Amino acid sequence: MATINDNYLKLKAGYLFPEIARRVNAFAEAHPDAKIIRLGIGDVTEPLPQACRDAMIKAVEDMGDRSTFKGYGPEQGYAWLREKIAAHDFQTRGCQIDASEIFVSDGSKCDTGNILDIFGDNNTIAVTDPVYPVYVDTNVMAGHTGEANEKGEYEGFVYLPITAENNFTAQIPSEKVDLIYLCFPNNPNPVEVHLAANGHRACPQQRSVPLIVTINFTVGAIVAQQGIFELLRFGASTYVVDLIGILVLRELGVLLTSIMIAGRSGSAITAEIGSMKVREEIDALQAMGLSPMEVLVVPRILALTLSLPLLTFVADMSALFGGLLMSWWYGGISPAAFIALLQTAVGLKTFFVGLIKAPFMGLVIGLIATQEGLATSGSAESLGWQVTASVVKSIFTVIILDGLFAIFFTSINY
Repeated sequence: MATINDNYLKLKAGYLFPEIARRVNAFAEAHPDAKIIRLGIGDVTEPLPQACRDAMIKAVEDMGDRSTFKGYGPEQGYAWLREKIAAHDFQTRGCQIDASEIFVSDGSKCDTGNILDIFGDNNTIAVTDPVYPVYVDTNVMAGHTGEANEKGEYEGFVYLPITAENNFTAQIPSEKVDLIYLCFPNNPNPVEVHLAANGHRACPQQRSVPLIVTINFTVGAIVAQQGIFELLRFGASTYVVDLIGILVLRELGVLLTSIMIAGRSGSAITAEIGSMKVREEIDALQAMGLSPMEVLVVPRILALTLSLPLLTFVADMSALFGGLLMSWWYGGISPAAFIALLQTAVGLKTFFVGLIKAPFMGLVIGLIATQEGLATSGSAESLGWQVTASVVKSIFTVIILDGLFAIFFTSINY
């Protein structure tokens, strides 16, 4: 016995177009003399230009002549049309798109439905709200959602509200999603999700905090243990506090943090941008009128530049705490005595030296990571080489930069 797709039973009555029609009809009844511009469901307001009318007439005439008559066109679209699209819509904007990469379809409705065939059932999907209904309905019919609630929102979707309160600008999802339905402009809402303006989650450095705390805590403890071991020979074990305070705050905190960020966040940035380059997503951004520098490069560099001083502070405190515990356990220096000696040994200048270095370290790491990502060619091998080069260059550069800063601060007696 034939069965039906039960997912069709989840579909609710359309909410968008009927609501638009209801509001338009109510307005027309209240204002019978008003000239209404109907753009709510993708209507148009201007007549066809002369060039379009001439082309249509010529096409009809061609269909009336046996020598120029055409039946079904090529599956990918007529070659002359694809060449014109590649030349005028992409190549004139600096995008190296070939005609063989252009596909002319009969509209987005069937495409957005058919593309679901290549995705699995466990993806988390985000849509703007309101949104063109076909984006939602096709996923419902494909079984990618749960039931709808009383608001008509389906379980399994992440909705990105578009309201007057957020200036009709959809926000980047705060949770992880696998697919986002975007249309520029989105029919029937002429909005876009602007990555840079919405604080795109550019770097994973916030997830580096546990690693930074652990490494610096351990290094602080090691420095304290070795310092006490050597200084005990001279009966000067309390000077280990001076050693830890100056070494950590001026050099080790910022240097270890920079090296870890270069290896973790720097490599992640290079891999992400490089993968986008391999998949030609950067060309797609340019085709949509977005600047890769504005969307991909600047937010990541700013994120690194602003976050590295904060991470350096966390690293300094972690290393000092590790040194305090080791001094207490191995050297018999109580925490109160350690803190008192630390206040005597270091001043604000010592504390600020590391923090002053940090933004420059972040800037250098960001510049190298994004440049290496953009330098990726169209292969996985190239991506691997660029990620390796990014890490090596970043670590080498931050060590050299730290040395130059040390010489500079010494020369000005800071």
